Amino acid sequence: MPGLKASPTPGAALKRGLLLWAFPRLAELPAGEWEQALARARDAEFDTLERVALVAGVAFVAYLLRFDAEQALAISLPLRYLIQFVAAVPLLVLAVGPVHLRRARRGLDAFIAARHGFSQGGES
Repeated sequence: MPGLKASPTPGAALKRGLLLWAFPRLAELPAGEWEQALARARDAEFDTLERVALVAGVAFVAYLLRFDAEQALAISLPLRYLIQFVAAVPLLVLAVGPVHLRRARRGLDAFIAARHGFSQGGES
């Protein structure tokens, strides 16, 4: 029926809620600009602290995934690699995910500042 506005799907509402939870400043932008803003935010360079944290996080996860000699002999090599891979994914998300989130938030802050600076500069 024309004139009826379709309600957003539960998946779209969940995505919107998660994006606003992860990036609170996203609410300052119109919803149509979110994809562009997030793409630019993800393109931000890592700063020195973030690079050090990434290396430390990956090293820590590698340390956690080690097998001792008895375990290594008891499990075949392909199975050992599969176990390490399956265990590494959530550990890496927990260890270095916050670093990526920090970088994306910094990039989003820069995008918003540039957008507001450009719009304010054009008015005067």
